[in-house]
Amino acid sequence: MAKKKTVLTVWIAKETGKKPFWREFLTASWGIAKEMGARTALAYAGQEEGFAGPGLPAEEIYVAKPQARFSEDPEPVLAWLENVIREVEPSLVFLPHSVTNAQIAARLAFRLDAGMVTDCVSIKVLNGETIDIVRPVYGGKVMAHFTGTFPIVATLRSSRHPFEEILEENPHALEKEIIVPETKEKVRLIEKKYLCAEGEVNLLEAEIVVGIGRGVGGPDGVQFVKEQAKRIGAAIGVSKAVVDAGWASPSSLIGLSGKKVNPKLYIAVGISGSIQHMTGVSGARTVVAINVDPEAPIMENCDVGLVVDYRKVLPDFISKLAKPECLS
Repeated sequence: MAKKKTVLTVWIAKETGKKPFWREFLTASWGIAKEMGARTALAYAGQEEGFAGPGLPAEEIYVAKPQARFSEDPEPVLAWLENVIREVEPSLVFLPHSVTNAQIAARLAFRLDAGMVTDCVSIKVLNGETIDIVRPVYGGKVMAHFTGTFPIVATLRSSRHPFEEILEENPHALEKEIIVPETKEKVRLIEKKYLCAEGEVNLLEAEIVVGIGRGVGGPDGVQFVKEQAKRIGAAIGVSKAVVDAGWASPSSLIGLSGKKVNPKLYIAVGISGSIQHMTGVSGARTVVAINVDPEAPIMENCDVGLVVDYRKVLPDFISKLAKPECLS
């Protein structure tokens, strides 16, 4: 009888603010494990608000000892994960997709002589040891399929499905502490500079993001939309056309050459919706587009499309969203 596969999910706590990204990540990871009929193991390090490892649906839970946040130096993370993997012997290792985790995944795969794919959206077992991995390429225009054999290390894009659909408490999970080995420091953090200005909401943590495009007409339009977004505590993102015009900082850019966001609600104001921009909001649960052009590409890629002048509809729309029952 073939040995049952194990999916190891890795979560490393970071100072990411209030948004519980781990929920979306675990939803995607355990959803794949469920489809495979695989055992689930969780390795986590650090403390994060709302994160309760022992109450999560993993059959085995591995905790970093000592329980502390890792620094920017990836060596302690890699050394700890190597110890966990020797204990678990997983077929698949998942980390949430980010620039840092893509680097960790590559180095970990090299040390384990395993395959590696980043920014995955789907993984399926084809026949025993062969798997099909799907990830977007060419700015999201094409979904590329990669085939390989176990073991695989992958960074996983967050799921758009509600966390509660898959979460079930597993109080009988085996919990074990794994020592973080001492390693020589190779990278030291000198200084942190936050790109969002004081009082602004971080794009990567926001549950509501308002995107501003060239269709707002100019700097006055940008300011108008910002004032409306502030009423509901939304983060501000912009299209490349707005950055190129000098109306906003590149730090707010959403898209292939900017940030990828995963809000519950994305409101696109005056944005045409090029594939490069839509790649940056593919993780949004709901997309609302406000544009005077009914033929704008975004109208085919949104959940709700409003063909109207944004100045006429946005204040009332924001007022509706500001109601407690809408923001809860």
